[in-house]
Amino acid sequence: PDPPGSMQRAAAARIGQVAGHAWHVREWMALASRSTTVQPLAYLDVTPRAPLVLARPLGAGRVVLVTALDAWRWRAVSDGYARGWQALAQRLAADVPSPVDVTAWVAGSGGDRVVHVVASLRPDLGAPDAQVSASVHAGGETQPLPLRPAGDGSRRGAMRPLASTGVHHVEVAVRQRGRLVGSGQAVIEVGRARPAAVWADVVRTQALAGALASTEQDVAAAVSRLRPLQEAPAETRWYVTRTWWFAALVLGGLGAEWIARRAARQR
Repeated sequence: PDPPGSMQRAAAARIGQVAGHAWHVREWMALASRSTTVQPLAYLDVTPRAPLVLARPLGAGRVVLVTALDAWRWRAVSDGYARGWQALAQRLAADVPSPVDVTAWVAGSGGDRVVHVVASLRPDLGAPDAQVSASVHAGGETQPLPLRPAGDGSRRGAMRPLASTGVHHVEVAVRQRGRLVGSGQAVIEVGRARPAAVWADVVRTQALAGALASTEQDVAAAVSRLRPLQEAPAETRWYVTRTWWFAALVLGGLGAEWIARRAARQR
């Protein structure tokens, strides 16, 4: 990983959770800072939580680094060591990324509707000489969709729907030196405009428009900080209607109204 980690030692064995199975570890590597190219897969049960298993994309797959240097010494303590290896291998096998991940959706309403397509290529397919093409099929009609490189390494494009209603099939093909090396598909239905089904759709549209204020994780974190304040004990809550000056204010208002009505009748 980058930057290289530092050696960490503990007097007593710590617990490392690998896919729900406990490993006993006394020596491990800890990242000096969080890397954007490394994905932590497991953590040690310590504070701060140092990564125990790391992964990063390379070629057609990923490289996994187990930073528990002496975990093998504790394999006789329990069967969690063998189960942890099996669970890790099963997770990595099931988590193999597809060659081309295609996401498509419809934004806008009426005649302003637009079909958006985002194609994310696996790292081994995103070579500079890779040719990425996309096409949209609907109602027996096919139209090419130009894709442009985006800052995050994906390809993005947009076009008007081929029909006002109906199913649209999106196909993305990746070729290198004229040979097809990967493809991906997506299906969307163009129909009556509907509100966004989930918050992720709103975030995705805002990100493409450059108007993203916060992510779904940021909103969840903000709400989690507000929830304890809303669930405060009853004795710590303050009610304005239970104060003496609020009662005086109400009585003063009623008295002023009574005086005004009496003065009006005397006229």
